Amino acid sequence: MNWVNIGRRYARDVIEGHVPACEWVKLACRRSERDFERFAAPGALYRFDQGKANAVCGFISSLRHVQDSIATKAGDLFQPLPWQVWQLTNLFGYVWTDNGKQRFGRAYTEQGRGGGKTTLAAGIVLYRTFAAGVHGAQATCAASLRDQARLVLDTSRKMVLQDDTLRESLGLEVTANAILQPRTNSKLWALSAKALSAEGLSIDVGVLDEVHAQRGRALHDTLASGAAKKENSLFYMVTTAGDDSSGVAFEIHSFLEKLLTGEAEDDSYFCMMSTIDPGDDWQTPEAWRKANPSLGICIDERTLAEECKRAQQIPGARANFRTKHLCEWIQNGGDAPFLDDRAVKKCYDPDLDEKPFEGQAAASAADLASRLDLCSAYRIHSRRIDKKIHHYAFGRNWLPEAQRTANVSYPAWEQRGELVLTVGTTTDQDVIEAYLINQMEKYQLRDISFDPIQSSMLMNHLEKKGGKMIEVPQSAKYLTPGLLELQEAVVAGRFHTNSQILIWCLGNLRVRTVGTNMLQPVRPADRSLKIDAAVAVIMALRSVAGTPLDEWKTGPRIFSIDWSTGTIENVSERVEKQMDEESEALNG
Repeated sequence: MNWVNIGRRYARDVIEGHVPACEWVKLACRRSERDFERFAAPGALYRFDQGKANAVCGFISSLRHVQDSIATKAGDLFQPLPWQVWQLTNLFGYVWTDNGKQRFGRAYTEQGRGGGKTTLAAGIVLYRTFAAGVHGAQATCAASLRDQARLVLDTSRKMVLQDDTLRESLGLEVTANAILQPRTNSKLWALSAKALSAEGLSIDVGVLDEVHAQRGRALHDTLASGAAKKENSLFYMVTTAGDDSSGVAFEIHSFLEKLLTGEAEDDSYFCMMSTIDPGDDWQTPEAWRKANPSLGICIDERTLAEECKRAQQIPGARANFRTKHLCEWIQNGGDAPFLDDRAVKKCYDPDLDEKPFEGQAAASAADLASRLDLCSAYRIHSRRIDKKIHHYAFGRNWLPEAQRTANVSYPAWEQRGELVLTVGTTTDQDVIEAYLINQMEKYQLRDISFDPIQSSMLMNHLEKKGGKMIEVPQSAKYLTPGLLELQEAVVAGRFHTNSQILIWCLGNLRVRTVGTNMLQPVRPADRSLKIDAAVAVIMALRSVAGTPLDEWKTGPRIFSIDWSTGTIENVSERVEKQMDEESEALNG
């Protein structure tokens, strides 16, 4: 099979508009077609070796899929798609004219999730490490998280394990954490997330997965320098877009934009960045195809349409859809609200009364500050209505008196009793402690969540009073469950509050994606817009999401005996029945 012709046909179809593609892919295809002319001249720095281009495609097409997709089954032969053939033939076909070594030392693929990047990367690393005739080849797969780093390795391992012919012909041995080729002393393994574990390495192939998730550039730079020690090495990077414009992935993306437009020059860097163009309607299949060249093969268009529909209705899901499925970069976490403004407003019920909830179970949380931000303490009660859990949030907020004029709404909220201004330039935590002790006396506070950085002393005092305190570090790992519970409850109309400050903070709430599926609350660019009350609610909802309040019981069952008649009454059941009746009355 003439793989080179397939790759060039893809490039021409993109250039001529027969295949949907964004401007960056069109420019990359024009670059590759120009290179065929540029490097065909006598004395050119590079030349195209059709044999090498066909060899890598032939090898990869002999591999087998390791899992089912919408068009293939596990065990089926891998049939590279046209865009993959174009990548492979360019990446491996060009060599230095003088010594035949590989032209491209770095490659960067940016594409929507689920498009086959991992499978292609596994094929590339297997070929380059074990089938290209390199003795002592050292290859490693890395990512910000070790589990993510193992994806390419484990895909490679499964490809080898399920194919006796492949394993025997290459003389491969597969262990739990590596693939070995004893006759050439070559090895493929996954790298620890700590960049220092790669120091001193000299690698022939380095694969860095989900580059957008890198916080800092240490791991990228360590792999790059490790690959630079070998003259015929390949540093292969794959990723979706992200929301951190200060990260290394966005830095690379920006450089490659200049490379493709001719503002920068680097003949050793190959790239394919699939996304949508400015002005495209992100809600249309036409736009999806630009960012997902495997749509209909690896990616189910119906599933993508469902994700898009959710993104249209849930602003917080919109950023994730556009970064992960359409490969759009959102700078600095974006400034789009996490929750739909209309849905948030529907959560406000000025007639909601706290009194019917006295003596009932609740989860509480406090988000404390000292000078400029709100100190917020909120309590969550839950009720089941038509088998769905509804949450009811009540709370109070504090600020130093010096901040009274920082927001035009503060005086009105103070008059309502939602905001308490304490004397001086810092918030008086003794006042907050007294409020929380009162809450412990009036309600069955199952637990009180808090950020240990700002409130350790206050929480120690409350613990001595009998409160169950839960430390919740302010990181995505701990806050994601509460954020998801909040999002689902607000969208479904299951979240209720009488707090105007909380409604304001919920409207201000932004999030950024951390790693592949965690969420971190962030405030808007305008620092006067606070989210402290929302963060307190998120911490409380984290507790509720783990164990619903109605699945938690305190104390023994209480019985009353009428000695004159011998009647025994379960007082606990009577109280619970009364609570249910009050709940039904509360909800109409």
